Amino acid sequence: MEFFYDRTPRVFPNVYNDPVSPTYGPRLFERRGAVLSDAYLINPTTVSSFEYGFNRLTNVRFAFAKGYDLSQLGFAPSFGSQLTQDSIPTMSIAGFNGVSTTVSNIADTGQAFGDTTLIISGLIPTSGREL
Repeated sequence: MEFFYDRTPRVFPNVYNDPVSPTYGPRLFERRGAVLSDAYLINPTTVSSFEYGFNRLTNVRFAFAKGYDLSQLGFAPSFGSQLTQDSIPTMSIAGFNGVSTTVSNIADTGQAFGDTTLIISGLIPTSGREL
C-alpha cells in the first residue's frame, strides 16, 4: 500500500494592503491519495495483479478579509454573526468579477486496474481491464 500527502500553501501579496483587495488571497492545496496493489501467483506460469487508487484534491482560497470585524464598516455586530463566512460580503459591479470571497473546491477520483499475465515458453500474452 502506498500513501501520499501534500499540503502546499500559496500566499499571494496583498497589493493594495486592504482587506477588500480585488486580488486573490491565500490559497491552500491539499493532495491526498492511496494506492492498494496486490499480486497473485495462480500457477507457475500465470500471475494476476490488481490495483486500486483513490485521490482527493482540495483547493481552498481565503479572502483577505477573512476574520475582518464588520462593525468597523458600520454593520451591526449581529450582522457579522449571521454570515456563513466571516469576511466582507461580496458586492458585484456589472462587468467586474469580484474575488473577495472564500472559495472551496474538492475533487475526488478513483481508479481500478487488473491484469493477468500468462508465460508461454518465452511469449508473454497479457490481458487487463481498467475501470
